[in-house]
Amino acid sequence: MKKEQNSSYDFTYITDNSAKCDENGAFFLTKLNERYLNDAKQRGCTHILNADEVSQILGIKDNMKIIGITGTNGKTTTAAAIYSLLLDLDIKVALQGTRGCFINDTQIAKKA
Repeated sequence: MKKEQNSSYDFTYITDNSAKCDENGAFFLTKLNERYLNDAKQRGCTHILNADEVSQILGIKDNMKIIGITGTNGKTTTAAAIYSLLLDLDIKVALQGTRGCFINDTQIAKKA
């Protein structure tokens, strides 16, 4: 997450990966990564957020749905088809995969 002008937050991004934490970020603490909390703090992170706080910051509603696709072949194609269909239905949507990260119709991160 990029810090917006006039934002009351004093961090510039949110991550759930302690290895990417520093004094500029906020650590998104979950049950799956709680064992890495001390690592995040040792790297200089002072902002620890729970799911409710992240949802509020990002404006995520309680009715958010997550679709995960597994398998050997066709994941990118299937994800792209679902993403395009939801966009055509004017539903707010995000996609993260091998092609990069997109929110609605805007690429926010290039592919890895």
